Parts: sequence; structure tokens; C-alpha cells
Amino acid sequence: MIRSLLGRKKKDIVEDIDEYVEVEETFFKEGTSKIELKVEEVKAYEDGARIQSQIRMGNIIVLKIKELKTKDVDELQRLVDKLKKTIYATGGDIIGVDENVILLLPQDVELTK
Repeated sequence: MIRSLLGRKKKDIVEDIDEYVEVEETFFKEGTSKIELKVEEVKAYEDGARIQSQIRMGNIIVLKIKELKTKDVDELQRLVDKLKKTIYATGGDIIGVDENVILLLPQDVELTK
């Protein structure tokens, strides 16, 4: 179907359209919101509340965990478990990028290779 559309002239495509709906420009401006990409570093379990807030706002979070991992692995595990619960409750996803970085994605964002 895409090839057939790409190979056709604009005039032919316009003739195939029977109906159209005119949408006001403000319709799109009011309903749009930006997804922010945040880079956060966790130094203690207490930083989890700040990260959870960012998750609930629908932001993409690149979470640096090296400092907490070096300081206290058990505390890091508790924090990751807490963030997993929040991310799954919002329909998002959590992905380990490497040994010191975790990626937290909101529901509407998908990571593909």
C-alpha cells in the first residue's frame, strides 16, 4: 500500500479522498504535552521518591546507579524493586542499559534495537 501511495501523483491521491474533516489549529496545541528525558543520579534510597514522581509525570529517565551500587548494594536493590513497582503500575518499562545505568520508560515509549 505504501509503495502504491508513493508511486502515485499528488493529484491522483487527492481525487481518491471522498471526505475530509477540518480541524482547528488550537485542537492540536491544547492537547499536546512533551515527554522529557531526565538524567538522574541516585545516591541513597531516599532519592527514590523524586524518581517515582518523574515516572508518574511520564518522563523518560536515565538513572545512574554507580554511586549507590558502590556504597550499598542492598539499598540499591530495595530502590530498584520500589521503582519497578511504580513503573509497572503506570504501564511503563524498566531496562538495564549497562551495569551502572537503568532506563525507565513511560507507557507510550518503546525501546527497539
